[in-house]
Amino acid sequence: MMKNLLLFVSLIFYQFVLSQSNYKLSSKILKNKTDLIEIETTLTNNTKDTLQFYSMSCSWEENYTVDSKKIIIETSMCDKNFPKLISLAPNKSRTEIIHLINQQKSKKIIKIGFVLIEKDQYDLFINFSAQKKKKIIWSNDVKI
Repeated sequence: MMKNLLLFVSLIFYQFVLSQSNYKLSSKILKNKTDLIEIETTLTNNTKDTLQFYSMSCSWEENYTVDSKKIIIETSMCDKNFPKLISLAPNKSRTEIIHLINQQKSKKIIKIGFVLIEKDQYDLFINFSAQKKKKIIWSNDVKI
């Protein structure tokens, strides 16, 4: 019984690790001023299947997060904002430019995260922001 449980847990962990490597987020600094940082992020689908995920039509920045509480992602002002299904073909990439507000003013290494809300995981009856943090794809280190 214990052996079966251990095998099951190992398979779940292996599947989780494997799924995390299917998608890659890379980030690079375009502009780095004292309090405002412009970063290019590229999400790459390294699978043989089309990735379908939700983003907001206007405030697409909601899909991003930072591993520091002193760095804030600048958001857009929106008149109309609704969940939008995005498709990313196999071995293709999608690039976005995000703006960060640096409240700490000191040099630091951070990571940018992309909150992946896949098509089959989205719940129309739960607020979009509440569905965040389920699956985050972290970028390479970025020195600011």
